[in-house]
Amino acid sequence: MTLTPTEQRVYKEFYTKKVFVLEDAKLFLKNYRAAIHAVKGLAEKKYIKKVKRGLYCIIPFEQTPDNNDSFVPDKYLIGDNFMDKCFLSHHSALELYNATEKGMNKVFISSNNRVPNVGYKKVNYNVIKTKHFFGFEDINYNNNLIKISDKERTILDCLRNINYTLGFDELKDAIVKLKPIDFEKCFQYLKKINETSLYSRAGYTFDLLRSELSVPGWFLDKIKSNLTNRTYYLDISKKGSSRHIKEWKLMVPL
Repeated sequence: MTLTPTEQRVYKEFYTKKVFVLEDAKLFLKNYRAAIHAVKGLAEKKYIKKVKRGLYCIIPFEQTPDNNDSFVPDKYLIGDNFMDKCFLSHHSALELYNATEKGMNKVFISSNNRVPNVGYKKVNYNVIKTKHFFGFEDINYNNNLIKISDKERTILDCLRNINYTLGFDELKDAIVKLKPIDFEKCFQYLKKINETSLYSRAGYTFDLLRSELSVPGWFLDKIKSNLTNRTYYLDISKKGSSRHIKEWKLMVPL
């Protein structure tokens, strides 16, 4: 099916971006109704695909029209455009830093708003609401700038929610691959988050990796000064057989 001139303009404008939202088309055309008609026409002619309300992916020209619904969009670009004011985090950030060899069929998106999770093309887009909206940066990914948690924030996020990774053993290896670590920044983030359980998990983990990461003594000492008498679990999903690490007030799975 032939595209209208307006549909061609929209398709060409967002071709290299690969993913766009309806608001982008509105700003480009400077006309909301024209944007709706153009996007609707492109979707009906199978030159774009709707991921969720207001979010679309471009079908590469050589695969248009996508009559068999076979095109799979880039999950990180979808995640980056999933909503306003968000950044990719947790295991998705580890993947983008090439700190892990295993990908997940989930994309973790941190935001200060709560929106429903969405499944598309066998990928689950999980939105994690956070009151700690800091510690992220723009990186170049496939000629697009996307927002991702920085290395220090990624480590702390994964330690707070190990269930958003493939487990502590994988996380340890990933943290080593993220070096060098800015320990001053990491401690400032710990103070901002201000969770005793995270101090325990971070202290234990960095102590374990002290030689591999050249962890400074002052960093571990400052973490210890923020511990209490309360003991926490390293991984709350594994509360079975554990050993008590008295120094870090932590129960660690056997």
